[in-house]
Amino acid sequence: MPSQDPLATHVGKTEDGAAIFAQGSFPPIRIQVPPSAQYTPEQPESKEQLIQGLHTVIQRMREIEPSLEKASKQNTVSHPRFGGLCAEEWFLLIEMHYRHHLLQLERLNKELFRKVM
Repeated sequence: MPSQDPLATHVGKTEDGAAIFAQGSFPPIRIQVPPSAQYTPEQPESKEQLIQGLHTVIQRMREIEPSLEKASKQNTVSHPRFGGLCAEEWFLLIEMHYRHHLLQLERLNKELFRKVM
């Protein structure tokens, strides 16, 4: 039965998308996108708000994960750089994204402590 989601397509991954999923992570390079409301979230008002937001993401991922087994791998929604991704791939992309940011944080901490010392 075809998907009722108007965004769902049968489009495949781009070359970048295929490479990233084959590798299981983003390349260890700096990635910049133009500043825009679409890509740049508002800054949190406090550290507590940031922590609560991370806890909310974890809770939602735990709720959604069991439903991925039933999701069709045929229906995809296009990512601007990686092409058509199925629900499971979008889910995996979240973890890859957070891991990439943790590597950025590690790099920034090294630079900061190198300058302080």
